[in-house]
Amino acid sequence: MYYLGIILAVLAGLFNGSFNIVLNEHGPAGLKIEYWRWENAWLIFTTFTIIINFIYTYAVLGPTKLHGVYSDAITNHTLDFIIVVIFCVFWGNGTIAFGLATKYLGMALGKCVCMSVYVCVCLCMSVYVFICNCRGFEDY
Repeated sequence: MYYLGIILAVLAGLFNGSFNIVLNEHGPAGLKIEYWRWENAWLIFTTFTIIINFIYTYAVLGPTKLHGVYSDAITNHTLDFIIVVIFCVFWGNGTIAFGLATKYLGMALGKCVCMSVYVCVCLCMSVYVFICNCRGFEDY
């Protein structure tokens, strides 16, 4: 069974390393790949991600529970819902920034810069959440 994990890890590495090959103007030697503008690639990747996430969420929760989750979040947990919306806006800006970093810095350097920023921001957020949990959310 561990072979499945190894195969999935190799596939993830291949897809992660080659998903934005269409953004390279010159392309790899010997491959005839059409160059895309980063806006086109961003639109395709984001639309695909949104559709897959919606289908998965809809399949897991179902239509009645999904409506209940959203209505309960808006009426009873307004602050939490606003925080989720703010982080969704951050995620959207992050995808745009990732596309621009890949375009201007190249795949290797752009990905390194973006991942460094992600790690630093996530580290700061996890420390903040840990401190808020220790205090009992008084300063939330």
